[in-house]
Amino acid sequence: MSTPVEFTTTTKGRPLTILDGYLYTQDCRTDTKTYWRCKNHKTYNCHYRIHTLRKFREDVTDRAKYTHETTDTVLSQCISKLPDSARIRLPPLDYVKRT
Repeated sequence: MSTPVEFTTTTKGRPLTILDGYLYTQDCRTDTKTYWRCKNHKTYNCHYRIHTLRKFREDVTDRAKYTHETTDTVLSQCISKLPDSARIRLPPLDYVKRT
């Protein structure tokens, strides 16, 4: 069972991801991925990192903004474009939150 992922911002306006109760700040970006570093990397010498698929998130956001499709349709269309290796790692649609 997958865990919900929440995207928000820090008090300084930097992108922040919350996963399993742990906070990750955006570290760097490539054309396809965004890399996140544990927010406690300096305080507690934490070396945990995660990455997200940047293109998928942008596709979902753009499609939701510029079409009148339902949320389910937007997600289904965007998920269908992903490779199987990425698709099986996504959380169930029940975990999708409106932000």
